[in-house]
Amino acid sequence: MQHFDVNTTNGWTEVILLKDCEMQKVSQVAAILTDKLNIQFTQRMNNTDTLYWDFKYEGAELCLHYNLYLGISIHPVCLKEAEEWENEAVIKVSKEILSNLLSL
Repeated sequence: MQHFDVNTTNGWTEVILLKDCEMQKVSQVAAILTDKLNIQFTQRMNNTDTLYWDFKYEGAELCLHYNLYLGISIHPVCLKEAEEWENEAVIKVSKEILSNLLSL
């Protein structure tokens, strides 16, 4: 299983799925979320080099974040106010995404 980076230094759990990657990888991750995990994005905010796409996973409101220079990550929408179970959902969905990425 591929390893991902977990950052909790800001007070919430953020999983860095892929560093320094192209937009094509974001499309692959989004397809895994929608096609394999039956997730619908509830809100999408895009600009030139960053996107924030919110979704619900097992009741937790999470965000797929992409930045051209930093890569792809998942974090709770409510950041510091996230409950422990929401932070755990970040880890769980990230594992599912990576296992599906490896099977591509």
